[in-house]
Amino acid sequence: MKSILYYRLRPIHMMLVLSIFVTGCGDENSTSDNDDAPAGVSLSGDVLPLILESCGGCHKRMGAPFPNAVANEVYYEDVEDILGLVGSFIIAGDSANSGFVAILTQDLAVGQGPTLMPPPDRAEPMGESQVTLIKAWIDQGAKNN
Repeated sequence: MKSILYYRLRPIHMMLVLSIFVTGCGDENSTSDNDDAPAGVSLSGDVLPLILESCGGCHKRMGAPFPNAVANEVYYEDVEDILGLVGSFIIAGDSANSGFVAILTQDLAVGQGPTLMPPPDRAEPMGESQVTLIKAWIDQGAKNN
């Protein structure tokens, strides 16, 4: 005869086994939702050069082609500028909810001015592989590396 404790713990064990089966065993080599995302993306070596190329021409302190108010005084000149956005515009570990990614990939306020960055008349937008690299850096914790 099985005890009452056996019948109470059995559903818990089943849920545990199912959750391990569904999510994997926490293996370091398990894949994320984005299998194309590279591992070990570096802010200074990978991300900053992309941002400087696409955004740095306008989002700079001196010599910007339009007044600072238009750029909302958001600058992309060095690592410290990018890290200053982590926690607000860049949500470490969550590229899907980071405003920085959203503004690179879609027009957030249609009819209210250019919110897609860079504006089409200013520079070439980032390619899909470049945005994927930035997303990977954010998803990997938006670290100063």
